[in-house]
Amino acid sequence: MERREFAKDILLASIAAAVAPSLLAQAEEEATSSCLKIILNKESPQFDFFSIDSLGKNKLTENVILHDEEWAKNKHTAKQRNKKTIYSKEGPVWESKIAKKSFTITSKYQQNYTQPFLFNIEQHLNHATLLGMTGEGNDTISLPAILHLPDMGTLRVTSNIDHIKVKVTAKRFIEHPYVRLEFPVANANNKKVVYHFEVVSIHPEIKEIENDSRYDCFRKNFISIFQLNPFLKILANNTASDACAFTLFKYATVAAFTPRLAEGLEANDLIRMTLDRYLAGKKGYGLLGYDYDKEWDIPETATTCHSLDSYPSLLMSAAIYTLSSKNAAWFIANYKLIKRGRIECCQWIKTMMACWNFVYQATAVAGKAIKHSVLLIGGIQSALATKMLTPMRLHTMHWFSLKKLFANMVTMQMRIIIKQKQKS
Repeated sequence: MERREFAKDILLASIAAAVAPSLLAQAEEEATSSCLKIILNKESPQFDFFSIDSLGKNKLTENVILHDEEWAKNKHTAKQRNKKTIYSKEGPVWESKIAKKSFTITSKYQQNYTQPFLFNIEQHLNHATLLGMTGEGNDTISLPAILHLPDMGTLRVTSNIDHIKVKVTAKRFIEHPYVRLEFPVANANNKKVVYHFEVVSIHPEIKEIENDSRYDCFRKNFISIFQLNPFLKILANNTASDACAFTLFKYATVAAFTPRLAEGLEANDLIRMTLDRYLAGKKGYGLLGYDYDKEWDIPETATTCHSLDSYPSLLMSAAIYTLSSKNAAWFIANYKLIKRGRIECCQWIKTMMACWNFVYQATAVAGKAIKHSVLLIGGIQSALATKMLTPMRLHTMHWFSLKKLFANMVTMQMRIIIKQKQKS
C-alpha cells in the first residue's frame, strides 16, 4: 500500500514538474492588471492580445488586435520573463516592459534593421483613434498623442524623442477594417527610442460622480467624439471615415471643456488644426468640392453642393475655439478668412429668412397655427419646389442642429466675433 502511495506521489510530482514550466511561461507571456491585459507575439514585434479598462474594473475580455501575418514573416527571437519581452534579430532590437497602469516599448539601434513595432486594431471591434498633431508627411501623427479606444479606455503616448512621428493608416471598406499604428525604430541619430503608454481617463473633474458607477460611461467616453483621420489630417467621423464640416461645432464645444490631453497637447489644438486646414481650402463633407480619393474610399462620399449648416458650423467653431482657448492672436491672423465664412453665413441667414417669410405668408393666408419646426420644414420643402434654395443641399441637414445653430449664431456668436475684432 505504501509502495502504491509512493508511486502515486512520484507520478504526481513528475506531472507537476512537466506542467510547471508551461504554466510559468504562460504567466510570463500574459501580463494582466485591473487596467491592462497584454499578450505579445512570440515571433514579431506586435500584439497578440490587447485590452484596456481605464477605470481599473477588470473589463478586459475584448481583444482588439488584428494579427498581421505579413508582419510575422520576419521572424524574431523573443525572450519573455517577468512582464518583460526582448525581441532580437542578430542582437536586441525591441524591448517591452509592462506595469499595472502603463507599459513601454523600446527600440535599440541596429544597423539595417527597420521593422517598426506594430499596433494593429480591428476597427469592427473598436473605433480606436490616435489624437495628436498631424505632420507634413503622409499619414503621420506626432507624439505626444492620445490613443483612445471608445468604451474601453485611453492611453497617453509619449516618447523620449520630441515630436517623433508615428505612422497611422486606416481603412474601413474591406473585409477586416483596421486602424494601424507603426512605431518607428531607433536610428543612427537616436540610438534608443522609448515609447511610454500610460492608462488615463480624460474628463472634467466632477467630485460628486467620481465614485458613482452610473457615470463610468461618461468617464470612459467623454473624448470619444474626437476622431482624427490621418489621411485627411483633420477631425472626422472616425479614423477611417469622412470629415463633416457641419459637425465641427460639436467637437469645438466638447473641446472647450476637455482637460489637457498631454503635456503640450490640448483638445483645442485639434480644433485649431482642423480649422486651419479648412481656412486653407481643405474641403469636408457638406462643402462643395469635397471628394475622397476613390482608390481610398467610395465614390458616394463626394459633395456636389454646400449643405446649409456647413458654414454656420465652421463659424461657430472658430468663435468657440477663440473664446475657450483665449487665442486672440489666431483670430486676428485669420480674420479675413473667417470674415469670408461670415459672408457665406449671412447668405445662409438671408436664405433662411426668406424661408421664414415664405412660411409666414403661407400660414397667414391659410389662417392655421402650426408649430415652428413643422412650418420650417414644410416651408423649405415648398421653397425647394420653387427653386428658392438652389443650389443649397438639405438632405444632410440636422433639424435639431439647425435650430441650435440659428439661435446661437445669430444672437451670440456673431456679436462675439465682431467685438473680438473691434478690441484688436
